[in-house]
Amino acid sequence: ELEEEGIEVDSSSDQPSIMKNGVRARSEFPIAINPLTKVLTVTTPNGEKEVAILPDEAMRHLKETGVLDEFEAPKDGTASEETELVTRNDKMAYKIKGKKRHRMLGFIPVNTNVTSYVSAETGEPLDTEQSLLSSIVDSISF
Repeated sequence: ELEEEGIEVDSSSDQPSIMKNGVRARSEFPIAINPLTKVLTVTTPNGEKEVAILPDEAMRHLKETGVLDEFEAPKDGTASEETELVTRNDKMAYKIKGKKRHRMLGFIPVNTNVTSYVSAETGEPLDTEQSLLSSIVDSISF
């Protein structure tokens, strides 16, 4: 029934994954679906965590809010975009790598690498990692 909604869950491999709209999230933890409630859960060392936000929604939110402008494409070509489902501060989160476009001094185009973490439970951004150079470029960009 999740297939009708375009959601693919692959729990057969050593790296289970969830995919919707060409966006795949790989996990190092087992992924399961409750057949009665259709709730997606991930079993971590700290117990089961519910996944309410799918990877395509997390990426769309980052793009809409201007946190990231481009996303890394997977190397195997099986999905248009890819992320990882990880634990961050005891919460399930998507680790999304991409690029942010800046206009340094208002006119010089510069792209910087950014890694953003988005809650898989609420969709809220949890954290962003970037290099010192990226932080400096971000601070002097308009």
